[in-house]
Amino acid sequence: MSEALVRNEHVDCLAFVGGKTNGGVIASSLYDDKKRYMLEMEGVNAWANLALQLRKGFDYGKQRCTAYVRYVVQRELFPQFLEMYLPILRSLRFGSPVMVEMENDPLPELDFGPLINSKKVEELRVLYVDALSKGAISLFEGTVQESMIFPGQDISAYVGPAALLNIPRNSKLYHSEPFGPLDTIVVVDHLEELISEMNISNGWFGFFHCLR
Repeated sequence: MSEALVRNEHVDCLAFVGGKTNGGVIASSLYDDKKRYMLEMEGVNAWANLALQLRKGFDYGKQRCTAYVRYVVQRELFPQFLEMYLPILRSLRFGSPVMVEMENDPLPELDFGPLINSKKVEELRVLYVDALSKGAISLFEGTVQESMIFPGQDISAYVGPAALLNIPRNSKLYHSEPFGPLDTIVVVDHLEELISEMNISNGWFGFFHCLR
């Protein structure tokens, strides 16, 4: 069906989001066509304010395909990256977005609230524990603060941000998009390694790379 839509004369403009393989086929088929098109495939972006982008990435608990969840960092830049990255994780505020105002205190300012459901939280925990058991290194693991939820509230759909370093290739998280606040960081030495890491997903999840 996609081929019929892409080449259909009644379709004037095409927007495609997906892997590089299918995107390449579409681009090739439109090479000699005057049809306008936009392809989003493993985007490479430059940011003037990386710290701001890192924080905004946690909006909606990273439950969106445009949120970066894997960071590929050049080894010599890794200390600088951590110096910026870890304070952001520690400063993130997450909890109930409908906290009742107490004694005229304003509602808390949150970076994100609960995830879609408790099943998603359990999926993230399974990915996290599996990666740890196979050799990943935990850089950060946030916990739900009592001050950010109702007394006695069910918090099964709440989970804090977490970050893992050096995800083993035999772990499920290495090949999966978590769709939640679970970041992974990969340290590389050469451009070839960066390309290899970015090709792992075939465009299934968001990357950000730090490489001179």
